[in-house]
Amino acid sequence: MVMEMLTNAARSGCRVGVLPGNSNTNVTAAVNNSLTSVSGATTTVAVNGVTANCSTGNPGDSITVTVTTPYSSVSWIPGSFLSSKTLSGSQTMRHE
Repeated sequence: MVMEMLTNAARSGCRVGVLPGNSNTNVTAAVNNSLTSVSGATTTVAVNGVTANCSTGNPGDSITVTVTTPYSSVSWIPGSFLSSKTLSGSQTMRHE
């Protein structure tokens, strides 16, 4: 369930990031608006596979948004064998 939420948040952020005139600040805001029930999430933006501000992208460039959160931030089971793992969701679209 959480991984689906992370993927949907990445999709929302990526959709904002591919629009001309937007920056990583806009992407992060869109991701955070989608993740109201997940704490500790981190948003990373890449342009053509390199971490960068999406505002540097040109039409046709690949924009990837990845959202990660520690498993321990979303689990109700303390001490789980997964507690050291990280969950993530990612989306890639072409810059418009």
